[in-house]
Amino acid sequence: RYHEAIKNIHAAGIGVVGLFVFGFDGDTPAIFQSTYDFMRDSELDGISITVLTPYVGTPQRDRWIEEDRLLPNIPWSLYDTNHVTYRPAQMTPEQLAGGYDWLARKLYGWPGIASRGLRQMRRYPARDWARKAFSSFSTDFGYRMECSHRDWLPADDGIGYAVRGAARSGLTTAVQV
Repeated sequence: RYHEAIKNIHAAGIGVVGLFVFGFDGDTPAIFQSTYDFMRDSELDGISITVLTPYVGTPQRDRWIEEDRLLPNIPWSLYDTNHVTYRPAQMTPEQLAGGYDWLARKLYGWPGIASRGLRQMRRYPARDWARKAFSSFSTDFGYRMECSHRDWLPADDGIGYAVRGAARSGLTTAVQV
């Protein structure tokens, strides 16, 4: 259903940006591969991924405090939608961080950025391509820069970035279970 809607929107000459949030209670470790497959197959023009973040004053945070799911000793600087700050329901914090990191590498690495750019060259008339390509590239490059603060390991490594980032910042761990 979504594929058909995206195809129709593209046929009208309109770009489609997908915004995805990971870490909901129904999410399992399989969510990352299935979402990547959807992203690839639907040929989205731009993609944004985030980790569900329990901000102060939200019902989500209140519920997780009651359920003792917030991780202790997480500095506010890591409440940025890029770091895991709680215990997910159906995976470990490390699995959520590692899956997010894996997907970010796939999407915001140069091959992913180039693939979306080349698709836009095929999809849009030359007079529109430069504007759309600049918009897509600048967005992708911005996300790449946002994610670059992590010490990425090779793509097949399942270790989450939060643990390495915490060690760098002097915390014992960013993900304490």
